[in-house]
Amino acid sequence: MGDAEPGEAFHTTEIPVRLAQLSSELVSRSQAKWVMNRATQFKTVVLDFEGVAHVGQAFVDEVFRVFATAHPHVRLKTMGMTPKVAKLVSLFGGA
Repeated sequence: MGDAEPGEAFHTTEIPVRLAQLSSELVSRSQAKWVMNRATQFKTVVLDFEGVAHVGQAFVDEVFRVFATAHPHVRLKTMGMTPKVAKLVSLFGGA
């Protein structure tokens, strides 16, 4: 992570979201909870959506509204989103 502040390297993690895909989609709250399982241990979490063509509203809501509201000390960043995924994420307050 090139943009990490000095001393912040261990406070940031990158999660390849595609690893939670059961098929070709991420649609459930349980998938979102699995992705975010250890995210509370970090100050910044970068969610890498590379290889993810579709996400469901429940998945996005669980990550970007429910998790984000429950853990305001965790900064969520995104990368590798398709325009379709990015549009849905933005509707739920994600970057």
